[in-house]
Amino acid sequence: MASPYETSITHHGAVAAVSHSPDAADHVGEDQWWLPVADPEGVAAVSRAAASVASALRLPEARIAAVAEVAAEVAGQLLRRTVTGWVLVRTLRAGLERGVGVVGLASADAPSGIGQPGHNLALDLPGASHVDGYAWPGAGVVLTAALWPGPATEPWADGLTSPIPGEEISGDRWAVRELDGRRQVMLCDGLGHGAAAATASRAAIEAFLVAPVSGPRAAVDHIHRSLASTRGGVVAVAELNLRRGLLRYSGIGNIAGWVVEPESRHGMVSVPGIVGHQRRDIREFEYPITPATVVVMHSDGLDDGWDLSHYPGLLERSPLVVAATLLRDARTGRDDACVVVARP
Repeated sequence: MASPYETSITHHGAVAAVSHSPDAADHVGEDQWWLPVADPEGVAAVSRAAASVASALRLPEARIAAVAEVAAEVAGQLLRRTVTGWVLVRTLRAGLERGVGVVGLASADAPSGIGQPGHNLALDLPGASHVDGYAWPGAGVVLTAALWPGPATEPWADGLTSPIPGEEISGDRWAVRELDGRRQVMLCDGLGHGAAAATASRAAIEAFLVAPVSGPRAAVDHIHRSLASTRGGVVAVAELNLRRGLLRYSGIGNIAGWVVEPESRHGMVSVPGIVGHQRRDIREFEYPITPATVVVMHSDGLDDGWDLSHYPGLLERSPLVVAATLLRDARTGRDDACVVVARP
């Protein structure tokens, strides 16, 4: 399958949202840059890009230096472990705080001895707020780091986007919000790709964040009515309620939603249609979940034939590491791509 990074584009906007307290919703990953790492100059370019992002966020000078150092270490780890890798540098936001995220990916066979399967790779990143990673012989390497100026809670959901080769902007977006213990995840694939598709998906996020709190069906209905002035898209909303051991799901169009357990996965049902223009009756389905459940949602920019059982220990890692692995290995390259992973 095509790599998600085989494109000359090094920047595109991506909007997502995460909430760290009830009734709060904040954007994460508003801007992001994919940069190749094949030599020491690639490592230096990643470091400069991260410092530029931190500077634009007006972080303190000491924090900017820490961001540059962490980014260089992630890129350097890829260079030492693989032939060619890619590093994503993105802005993060949680409430009034701003931070920088770094994600390193390489699909080449990982050399032996790079870390215990499914565990952190023992990176020395003292300036990072969160560090995680995954490596397995034949399954490549994923490294992630988040840097915040102050304390920050590791998100219960995270995701990544990538535009179709030749475009600078992805038309796929994701968002989450937390409401009285109910965790909602929304993914929108704007019809087509490029700027017009991105306009539709941004409108979907804005509508989702103020949608009725009564459940996924009501949220999808609100998004549908809000997208009438755009080209529309396909949308799905999942709500994870661990207290009830229940996942509620409502979708229109070909968003792929999966309930993943340690030994199996089950697809969730969406009905045909285009949000904002064509829809049948919006339906809502229920699925049981446990503390071990992982919910995966992605657009048709990813092949749905992936199998996480091929990655021993991956489900123990953070949502971002799982999402990054899927984007790296299941990306088709024929459309914008977005994948979001959530835990109950």
